[in-house]
Amino acid sequence: MRLFCLVSFVLASTLASTAHADDPPKCTIVSVNDVDVSIDVDVSDVSLKGAPVIFCKTRSRKPAEAAMAEHKVCKVAGKGSNKYTVAYGKPGKEERFQLSAFACKNK
Repeated sequence: MRLFCLVSFVLASTLASTAHADDPPKCTIVSVNDVDVSIDVDVSDVSLKGAPVIFCKTRSRKPAEAAMAEHKVCKVAGKGSNKYTVAYGKPGKEERFQLSAFACKNK
């Protein structure tokens, strides 16, 4: 019985770790003008090698600008730039990029 429990535990652990390893990388906006947010950006339809990170950067601009307006943190032109940070990759192994937003107006 102990052997059966041990084998079951090892099998379940292996299956759980392989399922997590197959998760696709995620693109998430993590901050807008120093305000923490968590906004997922869909890049699952991009299959070219290296392209998802580029699409993560380009597709995140409009949602980031909307989040800046929603949180009322848009900076007036000439008074500083509107920055946001995007994290791309698997959990715990993300690359972070700081990008600029252009069309930001507080609501």
